[in-house]
Amino acid sequence: MQQAHAEDPAPGYVANQGVVLEAMGQYAEAVAAFERYLATSPPPAKRTAAEATVRRLRPEVVVGSVPAGGAGALRRGRRRGGGVTPLRVRLVAGPHFAELSLTGHRPARPAFVVEPGEGRR
Repeated sequence: MQQAHAEDPAPGYVANQGVVLEAMGQYAEAVAAFERYLATSPPPAKRTAAEATVRRLRPEVVVGSVPAGGAGALRRGRRRGGGVTPLRVRLVAGPHFAELSLTGHRPARPAFVVEPGEGRR
């Protein structure tokens, strides 16, 4: 796909690359390909489909703690984001882990996998 796009820079090749990457389970790379495709201003119907795919591959996830109000950080590779629980974030499907801390409680580092979809808690 990359070679075909290099020879003919039609935006459809970028979208097709995203489809293949998704099928291979390379969700972060698929999201990046669809975002490059969306930057080309595709026709409305194709834009809507690509945006839906990005939302599905980067669903909203809520990470909570008991009690709520703990400091939380989410990591995937070198990327990090955080805040106070419950954290509402969009994460690319795949493995992640959280670092949760709250005064008077032991820190926790739960690992979790985000599946493609509409989001989960």
